[in-house]
Amino acid sequence: SYGNKVSALQDQIEALKRNNVLKLQQAQNKLKIAELKVQSDSIGFVQAKVDYDIGKYQLDRAEQLFKEGLNSLTVLESRRLKFQDVQAKLISSENKLLS
Repeated sequence: SYGNKVSALQDQIEALKRNNVLKLQQAQNKLKIAELKVQSDSIGFVQAKVDYDIGKYQLDRAEQLFKEGLNSLTVLESRRLKFQDVQAKLISSENKLLS
């Protein structure tokens, strides 16, 4: 009957409204996850930058001590390797932040 059709349509409308609320909540959750990822990647980049600055200072200091004869070549090469690792981590962290 006509009343049943109206009732069925009203039920469909309510179901669609509930579905839209759920989809909106899902979209809001995805947005929050994306915001937290950016925040996390930003923190990672800042940490990598600090590590880079420290590594650069340590390398410069090792080179100076080597020139003064107070450090061995082995120590200097070790600092160079560590600094290369820090550079790679900084680049990786920056790429992660930008992607």
